[in-house]
Parts: sequence; structure tokens; C-alpha cells
Amino acid sequence: MAKDVLAEAVALHEAGNLKKAERLYRSVLKSNPRNSVALNLLGVLNYQAGRHSKAIELIGKAVSISPDYAFAHFNLGNVYKYRGKLGEAEAAFRRVVALNPGDAGAHGNLGAVLQEQGRHEDARGAFDKAVALQPANPEAHFNLANVLLALGEEERAIGAFQKALEIRPDYAEAHGNLGTLLLGQGEYEQALASLGRAVELKPDLAEAHANLGFVHNELGNFEAALNTFEAAIGLNPDLAEAHNNRGSALKSLHKFRDATAAFRRAVALRPDFAEAHINLGNTLFQQEDLDGALAALDAALALDPDNVDTIRTVAGLWERANRPDAARPIIEQGLRLAPEDHELNLLAAKCERRDGSVPQAIARLEKIEHVDAPGRSAINIAYELGRLHDQQDDYATAFDYLTQANKRSQHYPPHAEVDKNQFLDMIDALDAALSKDWIDGWSETPKLSGRQAPIFFFGFPRSGTTLIEQVLASHPSIKTLDEQPAVDEMLGLLPGFPESYPDALAGLTAEQIDRIRARYFETADEFLKGDPSGLLIDKMPLNIVHVVMMWRIFPQAKMILALRHPFDVCLSCFMQNFEIGPAMANFFTLEDAAKLYAKVMTLWQKYNAVLPLDVHVVKYENFVTDFETETAALLKFLGSEWDESMADYTTHAKSRTRIATVSYDQVVQPIYQSAQSRWKRYRDEIGTSFDSLKPFAESFGYDDS
Repeated sequence: MAKDVLAEAVALHEAGNLKKAERLYRSVLKSNPRNSVALNLLGVLNYQAGRHSKAIELIGKAVSISPDYAFAHFNLGNVYKYRGKLGEAEAAFRRVVALNPGDAGAHGNLGAVLQEQGRHEDARGAFDKAVALQPANPEAHFNLANVLLALGEEERAIGAFQKALEIRPDYAEAHGNLGTLLLGQGEYEQALASLGRAVELKPDLAEAHANLGFVHNELGNFEAALNTFEAAIGLNPDLAEAHNNRGSALKSLHKFRDATAAFRRAVALRPDFAEAHINLGNTLFQQEDLDGALAALDAALALDPDNVDTIRTVAGLWERANRPDAARPIIEQGLRLAPEDHELNLLAAKCERRDGSVPQAIARLEKIEHVDAPGRSAINIAYELGRLHDQQDDYATAFDYLTQANKRSQHYPPHAEVDKNQFLDMIDALDAALSKDWIDGWSETPKLSGRQAPIFFFGFPRSGTTLIEQVLASHPSIKTLDEQPAVDEMLGLLPGFPESYPDALAGLTAEQIDRIRARYFETADEFLKGDPSGLLIDKMPLNIVHVVMMWRIFPQAKMILALRHPFDVCLSCFMQNFEIGPAMANFFTLEDAAKLYAKVMTLWQKYNAVLPLDVHVVKYENFVTDFETETAALLKFLGSEWDESMADYTTHAKSRTRIATVSYDQVVQPIYQSAQSRWKRYRDEIGTSFDSLKPFAESFGYDDS
């Protein structure tokens, strides 16, 4: 009779009718309080109902009555595990596998408890046993993969994830964890496929969305990254990592205010999130908020004062802010902890160079194992050694280091994926479209109202734009945008950009032009901190290729062209450690630099012939030899007058939190003429690489012999 009642209770329990099942279990126990089966099952029912303490009491009675009752020990282990009582859970599962060594589930659960305790090697043993007992169970392979990953055995982990997916191809969590592993290895395309499949199979996997967004961000798909991070946050608004990564995507899109808010949200959710504090600091620095940046980085250092990564970031920020005095003690602190750290030694060498201790800087960098340094560090050090040997007039050695640096940079995986032809093809498209007939067929451009047109300042990179911009920025009535993305924002609003560019310029409506202008000023005001007063000069060297677009949107805009000897600018570009995009990927060789120069300046000459431009040309060589005359002529063109602050422009430059270009440390020095005709010192190394530039040198009035 009791067996029949118990069987009925089990059937009701399995059918989900917990109330009736509970009554029958209690009925059985009223007749026989020592019925261990009823005690165990009533304990399981209480666990399912959320009454965990009662469940432990009942199942505990069952195993005390029947010490060899493996199923009860198994259930007791699950309840303990859920309650976080990992030691008790481990003991229960160990009892199960002792009683029933062939129970794969018990080995698996034991492994999970051991893994939660951080005992990964012991957990691996349990998971290995579970896989051996049940090789067709995908969860067993999945669990083994996760512990192998924790042990750093990534290749074995990949194999285990793949085995789980071979058995169960729709295993979303396995796709997600495999994708995360591949992401950590830098295998972005494979990670993209795995994580994409994970969220396709299970759209509510917030962490998979967050990691997928990270992959998009690393691949430069910033809009896709942003959308994916927002999906992750929608699923889990408290996922600090997603807010942090969303901030990174926004920063890449030059939406610095929104990025700042995202990083602030990340650190609010997780005050111990050092990476988010660092990202916040870097973003505030980008916005020239040095105090805010340092507060964020100090918070990161407070979390872990001996964290070399954070120390390196803080020191780098100070050096980048032209404050080597503040950088030095931080660098020294880091080198005490990590004397061989490549980036800290590089920062120390940069400070030594600033002090004039060039031989000491060379000795420092040549002493460390820079050739075998991590990819980015080896590149940075080789460029710096090239610069240092140039300052020592050892041009052959300098050129060798610069050649090495460019080769390393060209083959550095993120750089190798950049297509230099993308920029060249755009120039070709602009050149092909440009004609008087094409422009005559454009729709009418509405008048600009409410704001004064910006002044666009451009030239081939390394033509002296930063020096001239710093001089202009020291004038109290002039505001400058130092290589900020305002023109890029205009391009992004062109219908069908980039495929339709430049053809889309012809048919723009008045409404579209007004919207593009509004976006331009919105972006400019963000960097000017909302102050629209005075002349606005927008300096970005390679905006020279977009003259037709800038003239289309702002036909009354004045323009300034910086010129420098073609040989000098191309050599200088070869010598620079640029951030690599499609344009800068053309500077890895002298020949490519010359090819780009020829395309850019041919396009400029065509612009000047076809468009009625209001342009003033500043030759770098004249500017550094006759500063006052050249500055006076430029101010006259701008409709402004000399201000005494311009004579001491270096003081203004030093006061700026951030100067955006690679020459940030040069423009805080007094005007010097040592960079003139540098190409002649490298005549042997250049050889015939610049022969194609001779017509441009002649056209612009330069000696090429």
C-alpha cells in the first residue's frame, strides 16, 4: 500500500503537481518516518519550491538513515552547491562517486564544485572521468573545455568545445565560449563566426553579445559593435563590461561625451573595474580634461598600486601631455617593479631625449631585448631609435631602424588588415569626377546663416600644419580644431557614403546641406567646449583631398594650404609612427609615400584650377626662417591682427592638455630650422625613390638637386 502511494506521489511530482505530491510524501512518512526515499524526494520538492534549508534537513535525514543511498547524496550535493556551501557539496558528490564510480553526472557535478573553488586541476580530473564515462554527452565536453581554458590549455579547450559542438551543433553556450576563447587569441574572424552563431541560437546571451561587440570593435566595425553592445545592455543593464566596451566603440566613433558617460556607468556598476577607469581617463584626456583624466587614472592605481599596465598608462599620459617632469617619477616607479618593461623603457628614453641625453636614451633602448618585444612595442622602439640616431647625425643607422620599424608595422596583424588602396581609390574617384561641367550641374547651395564659415587648414602630412596651428591657436580671437573629426562627420552624412562619393555632392538638397552643416558645428562645438566665438580654424592635413566637399558645403570658406619640400615631407612621413588607417598605410615605404604625394598634390592642383577657392599658401621653410612676416601675411588673409601672445606660442602649446599629432613634443619647442632639407642627409638611402616628385618640387619652387 505504501509503495503504491509513493509511486503515485512520484508520478504527481514528475507531472509538476507539487502540492498533491507533497501531501502524499507526508502521508508515506506519517506511516514510516524513516522512509529514506520519501524523505529524499520530499527534500527535492522543497528545493524546487525554494525552501532550501528544509530540503537540506530532509535529504540529510535520508542519507543518515541510508548512508549508501547515492541518489540522495547526489541531490544533497546539488542543494549545497546552489546554497554556495561548496565544501559540503564536494563531500556529497565524492560520496556518490565512491558508491557509484560509473555515475558520469556525479563526476561532472564534482568537477563543477571543484572549479568554483578554483581547484582547476582537481576539476579537470573529475571532468575527464565524466567524458570517459559518457563520451556522447556534449555538456561533459563543454565542462572539460571550460576548465582547460582556466588552466591555460587553450588548444585542448578548443578541441573540447569543438567536440561538444560536433555532438550538439546548436549548443549556444559552447559557440559563445569558443568564440570568447578565439577572441582572446586574436582570431577575430573565427570569433565573429562563433559568437554570431551563439546569439543567433540564443538571443538572450548577454555576455555573448558583449563579446561579439568587442570583436566588431577590434575589426573596426564600430557601428555594428555599438549596436551589439546596446543589445547586451538591453539584456543585462548591469553588465559593466558591456558599458565599458560600448564606451570604446563610441570613442572610436569620436563620440567622446557619450563614451565618457558609458565609462562612468561601467565604474559605477563596478567600482573595482580598473580597465574602465583607465578608459575613462584616456577619453577625458582626449577631451583635454587633464584633471578628470588623472583622477580616473589615480582611481585605477588605487585599486592596484603595483599594476604595471596602469602605471604605464599614467606615465604615457603625462609624457603625451608634454609633462615629462610628471612622467619621470611614475616611470621610475614602474621600472622598479618591471625593469625590463619595453614601454616603460621607451617612455624613459623619450624623457631622456627631451633632456638632451640622446646617447643615454639609445643605450637604454639598445640594451633591452627590443627585437623580440611584443609586436607593438618592437615597432615603437624601432621608430624611437631611428629618431634618436637621426639626432646624433647617424643617418645610415637611423634609416636602418626606420626601415625595420616600417616593415614591422606593415606586417603587424591589425595593420596588415588595412587596405591602403582604399584611400588611393577614393582620390582616383575624386580626380575622375572633378570637372567644370560637373560642378556647373550641381544643385544650388543655400546661404549659411547663424554661424561664420570655418577656415579649413590642410596640407600633405608633415608640412608644418601643427606648428602653424599652434601659433594661430595662441591668438585670443582664434579657435582651432586640432585634427578632430568634424569633416569626417560631414562625409558620413552624405547619402550613400562612401560608395556614392563624390557623385552624391552634385544632387544635395538645401535640407541635406543644412543638416551636414549642423552636424559639422555640433562636432566642432563639442571639442571647443561649446564656445563658438572667434575665428574657427579646422586643421587636418589630409582634408586636402576633400576640398571639393568642403567647398560644396561651405563655398565661402577660406582655406590655408601648408607646403613643404616634397622630398622632406615624404621622408618625414616614412619616419613617423602614425596610427595606421587606409591613408597612413601608404607611408611604410618611400616609394609608396611618393606615390601618395603625387596623387594628393595632383588632385590639389586640379582643385585649384577648377574651383574658385579663397586660399592662402604658407611655405614651412619661409615660416620658420621669417616667422613674423609669414604670420603677418597669414593674419591679414584671415582678417585678424597680430597679438603679442603669438610671439610666445610655445607657452600656449605647453598649456594644452593634448596636441593631437605625432609632432606633439616638437611644437612646444622654439622654432627650429634643423628639419629643413633633411632629405639631403639621406640622399644615399633615398636613391631614386623620389624621382617622381621632381616635377612637384619644381612646380612649388623647390630645389631637387
